[in-house]
Parts: sequence; structure tokens; C-alpha cells
Amino acid sequence: MLHNIGVLVSAILFTYGSFLAGLLAFRFIGLAFADKLKERLFAVITGYGCFAFAGLLLAGIGAFTPFAVRLLFAFVIFLSFRTVFVHTKLLVSRDWWRGSFGRARGWFRENGSLKGTLVLWIFLNLFIVFVPLTGHDTLEYHFPIVENLISEGRFTFTGAISSYPFLPVLGETLYATAMLMFGNTAEPYIFQVFQYGMLIFFPLLFHAFLKERIRHPVLAVASAVGILALMDFAREAFHGGYVDLFAFLFGIASVLLVADTVASGKLRRPEVTLSAILLGFSLGVKYTGFFFGAIDAVLLAAFLVQNRVRLREAAGMLSSYAGFVLLVAGFW
Repeated sequence: MLHNIGVLVSAILFTYGSFLAGLLAFRFIGLAFADKLKERLFAVITGYGCFAFAGLLLAGIGAFTPFAVRLLFAFVIFLSFRTVFVHTKLLVSRDWWRGSFGRARGWFRENGSLKGTLVLWIFLNLFIVFVPLTGHDTLEYHFPIVENLISEGRFTFTGAISSYPFLPVLGETLYATAMLMFGNTAEPYIFQVFQYGMLIFFPLLFHAFLKERIRHPVLAVASAVGILALMDFAREAFHGGYVDLFAFLFGIASVLLVADTVASGKLRRPEVTLSAILLGFSLGVKYTGFFFGAIDAVLLAAFLVQNRVRLREAAGMLSSYAGFVLLVAGFW
């Protein structure tokens, strides 16, 4: 029981560190979201990818060690000291807790039964997380790749592990980075909590982009419940060790960013840049990321044609987008 609690706390700390890393990435590319929900969601999603990419670089030079990944985490905390200080003050503030409970009560006033079903569904599923790994693909190659990366401290791409020599393994690198950072060496594993978190991320991600485009608020909540009701989604979330959901999380986030900025009638470069980076993360996890790349390409091309952007300028914009994707996913 204590081990399970420790794994849960470790997953929360890693997710918070990812949130901070995402905010630092936003600052670097000059991105500022007007909507707080979008900012927080994309910060965590981007931060997951940043930690995985940092792990990739460390493994690429044979320096994938507990000291290196913990130093990386400490560096993110150091650069985000002001944000951490503000959040710490809020956590010990009674007024903040009162306000949070008040906002929660207010959220349940409309469509309370449907929202209650949503929250109960997510909460009860938490108890399914802490079970042994049973997925076929997990046991055949996903988890062996994670174990090999941790034990060797580098990529070996050994043929002794099925599919390892020709698969992109950014998802496995993310799992290994978190395990190494918190010394998680026994079941249940920290990545099982990450996968469970998809039950929260996907509904919130769609809600963040649909809430201003849906006339009846009840439909926004119903769409979240509908996402959770997808059996294939639930299977991927609870088969510990699968990486597919991260490929889809990064890819869908990339497409939604492009769709949103195209719909606004103006290509906002920081958002397009983040979309390209997320697409690179998706491709680094699994080749299904090409599907989302095709959607992004169609949306961008349609915008450029519709707005009669000059050929040289259009080629430059598409080349810049492809360049960021290649920078992140080119290793694979």
C-alpha cells in the first residue's frame, strides 16, 4: 500500500515538473495562452515531451543515469523557482482552499449528475491502475526496452528485444526517465499512473477547444463522458506499458493547435511552432504520428491557399514547420 502511494506521489511530482518544463518551453518560443486551461494542459503535455527528449539526448551519449535525470529535474525547479514559490504559498493558504472548494461546488451546480458521473468514473478507475503488467506488447518489447535502457544507461537497439532495432522509442524513454528519476524499480510502475492520467487529459483537451464552440454546455460534459466510454481508449489506458496514447496525445494536441489558429484566420507563429514540436514528439513515440502530420499539412496548406499567401512565403512557413518536426523526430 505504501509503495502504491509512493508511486502515485512520484507521478504527481513528475507531472508537476513537466508542467514547469512546459512553461519554460513556452517562454523560450514566446507563446502565451489567453485561456488558463489550455496553458496548463499544454504545459504538462509539452513538459512530458521535453523530459522524454532530454532522456533521449542523455541515452544517446550514454549518460542516462539517475544522477543525470535528477539533475535535470532540479535544474527545471531552479529555473522555475518563482512559480514554485507562488504555488507553495497557495497550497498553505486557507483562502485558496476555500476558494477552490467554492469553485468546485459552483461547477457541479449545472448538469451536476452528469459531472458527478464523470468524476466518479475517473476516481474509481484509479484503483485499476495498480495491477501487474499483462499487455502482450508490453511484456514482449515495450517494458524490456525500458529495462534495457535503465540497466545500460544508453540505447543499445539490441536484436535480443523484439522490434527494438527499428522502432521509435520516445515513449519508452519517457517511462524510463520517470522510473530512473524516482527509483521506481518494482510494480506498480510510475508510467501506469501516467497512462491513467489520459482519462483526464483527453476529455480536458477536447473540452478546452470545444467549450467556446458549443452552444449548450451539457454537450461539452457529455462529450467528455463519451470519450471515457470508448473501449479502445480504456484498454490503452489500463494496459500498463503501452505507449500508443502518448502518440495520440501529442498528435491530437498538435492538430488542435493548428486547427484553432487556422480557424482564427491568422497563423500565430508560437502556436504553430509548438504544434510542430508536439508532432515531432508524436512521431518519436510511434509512426502513427504521420497520420496527424498529414492532417496538419492539409490544414496549413488550405489556410495558405485560402489566404493567397505568396508561394515563397508559403514555402518558407511550411519549411520552418517541417524543420521543427525534423529537429525533434529526426533521430528516428
